[in-house]
Amino acid sequence: MRRRGFFGLTVALVTEWLAISRVAYAAAWEEIGSDEGIRVYRRDVPGSPLVAFKGTGMVDAPLGKIAWVLSDNAHRTNWVDRLKRSVVLEQRSAFDFILYQHFQLPPLISDRDYVYRAIGSRNPKTGVVTLQISSVTHPKAPPTVGVRARLYESRYVLTPKGDRTHVTVEIHTDPKGSLPAWLVNMIQKSWPMNTLQALRREVKQPYVKSLELP
Repeated sequence: MRRRGFFGLTVALVTEWLAISRVAYAAAWEEIGSDEGIRVYRRDVPGSPLVAFKGTGMVDAPLGKIAWVLSDNAHRTNWVDRLKRSVVLEQRSAFDFILYQHFQLPPLISDRDYVYRAIGSRNPKTGVVTLQISSVTHPKAPPTVGVRARLYESRYVLTPKGDRTHVTVEIHTDPKGSLPAWLVNMIQKSWPMNTLQALRREVKQPYVKSLELP
């Protein structure tokens, strides 16, 4: 029963996500670059000056290992860009958890932190695993270290390809504070490439295990 909770999204969550997707991601993706087999895209979001970004690419590891990396908090600072601290505020199951994360930014820019919930699901027919992530509030969250940012929508989509996995990452976030939108967009456009390259490196670490999928 616990594993089904780990991978199953409730009808309410699915309905909410579809509603967000229809509004926030109405525009088409535009490819803006590629390197090392990774393609990066941007998409305008209606009503927001902040752009959504996406990256796609193959990772030379089975899906179970990538799922383990995404669920593992002990080593998260090793591969997530600028992540200084990651704390599990609530663990409902292996892929249903709430995190507090502190990101260290360059001098003269206030550090950002997030409180978000990540929920995983698996398509029983295709085996595709999706991890949906968005900001929430939580009573155990500490005071902000600088500026409490908002993650509107982020997700990882893992498609099994034998011993390899095709990974799609997406993000639409607002770091808040006084940073102009053009600067945020310029910084964020490197996130998909950095994330997929870091994920490729992380899955090769000796401590990485394979998450058992039902």
